[in-house]
Amino acid sequence: TIRGYGQIEADFINDGVVNANVASLDLTMTINPKMNNAMMMATGGGILDFAAIPVTQSVSGEILADGAGSRVDFGGTSITGGQINATGGASVEISNATYDGVAISGPHNIANATSLDVFNSIVNNGVITVNPNGSSSATQLDFENTGSFLGNGEVVLNSFDSRARLRTGLGAMMTNSASHTIRGFGRIESALINDGLVRADNPGIDLNTAVILGGDLMTMNGGLIEAVNTTLDAVNFDGDMHVLNAVTLSISNSITNNGTITINPDSFGSATQLDFVNDGALIGNGQIVLNSFDSRARIRTLNDSTATNTANHTIRGFGRIEANMVNNGTIRSDVSG
Repeated sequence: TIRGYGQIEADFINDGVVNANVASLDLTMTINPKMNNAMMMATGGGILDFAAIPVTQSVSGEILADGAGSRVDFGGTSITGGQINATGGASVEISNATYDGVAISGPHNIANATSLDVFNSIVNNGVITVNPNGSSSATQLDFENTGSFLGNGEVVLNSFDSRARLRTGLGAMMTNSASHTIRGFGRIESALINDGLVRADNPGIDLNTAVILGGDLMTMNGGLIEAVNTTLDAVNFDGDMHVLNAVTLSISNSITNNGTITINPDSFGSATQLDFVNDGALIGNGQIVLNSFDSRARIRTLNDSTATNTANHTIRGFGRIEANMVNNGTIRSDVSG
């Protein structure tokens, strides 16, 4: 065992135990590369600090933070292989690090204005939080090559826009595997295959200049989708959607609507529309509600296309239908004046 606080500057192979075990003080791994075949740990409130070095772990290698107040810090560090775990109220704090083929558990926090770069997938059975304090600078988790979030853990995006984001490098693809969750608020800018769960669980869920191809789009329990210049292509929709003032919802290749889509819900003063970009239909038992005067709430067809309102579907309210339309359902003006 090597324990205490201070610095290990050596070009170093660990087959035993390294333990940062003095409360609030750092045992720093620095200057030269380290190889870990056994256990490097922080206990008793100590801090195991990896400062700007590469660390290579064998299959048996583990870096562990154990116990309340204990912490592993990665600053400018790359970790290849092995496990990185936190338990018992401890955490792993990341300020620009690389995880290459690692497996993790417990809380891992990516500090504001820094990055975690992932190579060759990550087995995540913990919680990775991007920008845990919700601070104001760009903060990200980046897949630098094609890989997956494996395991049953979650990634939590915890600030607005680019302050908490997922990205992929040039030509790379990120896969969210079947038992893995991405949640919170922020941005997913990556090329993404989702086989698991992506959940916006903070108030305010928007479709902003999005293209949704196929599948189901739903709200429930009072949820709402706000659409801003978005395209739905052969989508099944159920729930409540608002097409905000001065924007467009485009329909390609029909839509199955079993919910309510409201055009200009606040009846503001700019042109707002649902556009069919090719021949298509409003299928299902839902309704389109036009909710403002004239062009402020309208349905249009583009490119000489034709829209069909099918037998069980309703268009109602007030505004304009400027479309080439076949009506087999219900069109109802139900606002006086």
